[in-house]
Amino acid sequence: MMPILEINAIFVGSTVTEYDQNQITEISEAFNLYDKDCDGKIALNEIGIVARSLGRSPTEKQLQEYETKLRNEEIEQIDLNQFMGILKEMDENKEDIEDLRKAFSILDKDGNGVIDAAELRHAMTTIGEKMTLEEINEIISEFDTNNDGKIDFNEFVTAILKD
Repeated sequence: MMPILEINAIFVGSTVTEYDQNQITEISEAFNLYDKDCDGKIALNEIGIVARSLGRSPTEKQLQEYETKLRNEEIEQIDLNQFMGILKEMDENKEDIEDLRKAFSILDKDGNGVIDAAELRHAMTTIGEKMTLEEINEIISEFDTNNDGKIDFNEFVTAILKD
């Protein structure tokens, strides 16, 4: 998974070429609706509004991370190209989450939305290397932040994506 918004990597070069003409037009029109003073830029606190108007679903935490990173670079407003870079990252993150959801559903054999020790043990003995019950319980306790003995999807994603 790509780290949160590496400014120099995302914003250097032409992000515009990563979208087809119809997408560029749609993004540009949405962006321009929020460019109140017609200077080709939007405020950082409008990133989420514009992204959501284009069908993205960034969390408030993600938006705060974008804003903090940009402010640390002394950026107070972004232009269309920068906004497209952020959208591209949102799209990539969405694909990563979808891949994690597929992996989670493979482990969640009974489809109840959580992975318990039996499901993890089954996966480890049929898919991965054999693990002892103690090792499986260690994984569960590391992933299981609410200490209910099971791993829900949010705990799974958090544990997999942590550095």
